[in-house]
Amino acid sequence: MKTAMSASGPKRTFLSHRRMSAFGGKADIDVKGFYSRFWPKADIPPWRKSKDLPRIKHRREPPEAGMQRRGESRQPVKGRRTLGRKAPKAPTKHVSAHRPPERFNRLKRERDEALEQLAATSEILHVIRTSPTDVHTVFETIVRNAVSLCGSLFANVFRFDGELLHWVASHNVGPSFVDLLNAKYPMRPDRSQVAGRVLLTKSVVRLEDALTDPDYDQRFSRPMGWRRMLGVPMLREGDPLGVIVVGWAEAGPVPKAQEDLLETFADQAAIAIENVRLFNETKEALEQQTATSEVLKVISASPANLSRSSMPC
Repeated sequence: MKTAMSASGPKRTFLSHRRMSAFGGKADIDVKGFYSRFWPKADIPPWRKSKDLPRIKHRREPPEAGMQRRGESRQPVKGRRTLGRKAPKAPTKHVSAHRPPERFNRLKRERDEALEQLAATSEILHVIRTSPTDVHTVFETIVRNAVSLCGSLFANVFRFDGELLHWVASHNVGPSFVDLLNAKYPMRPDRSQVAGRVLLTKSVVRLEDALTDPDYDQRFSRPMGWRRMLGVPMLREGDPLGVIVVGWAEAGPVPKAQEDLLETFADQAAIAIENVRLFNETKEALEQQTATSEVLKVISASPANLSRSSMPC
């Protein structure tokens, strides 16, 4: 047992007790006497009897399923190599740049069609704005865009004056077809033509196969080779102003997108017709006002002549 020293000599500690001589000589350590003061019946303190105490075994229990040890994150540390084989990556489908997916092609096609329709609509509106009195130019622009965007064989525009149906414009037709139209029109609306059916019903008419329709005039469909047809009315406050008719070579139903496009063209044609009507009415009103003002000017310039003419002879 170590003994701490001080300036005045050896000092006592709690765990040791030295019996000192009067002359500062060596003293024997009386440990037993020191402990006997507190535990008289014990030779050594009780905590020193390690043989009588059961030995405590420290064992490390495995962590439970829902617990993890302190400092463990179960994630690989950056820079530390993980043991075991890596899981193989899932195979990815190789997409060639020369063969894009079908969805991409479909979206691209729809975008191109929408841009073409927007360009055609803008062109028609431009013609209406720049030619407010020339409705025939508007009709020619409509039939040309209808054939181009709908992929049809032909497109016709008819005007209705309240009694008779007049043919006014066509696109992609030959001289023989023009001769048939000139021979048939003007005419009263009936069910032998799609334009007549549109005027009678004041609605869209769809003809899936003109060759199998018993009421349709086959003089037009057989030599010209069309079967599927669509007629769209040009309306102003519910009253028909005319009809747009389009025909295709194959039979079957008309796509909804093409029907919507032709309805847009019909609305623009009705705007053009209404603009011409308003322009003509305004022009006539101005002419009448001009004539009236001239008459009043003459009257105000010669009141004496009028008074003389009113006197009896």
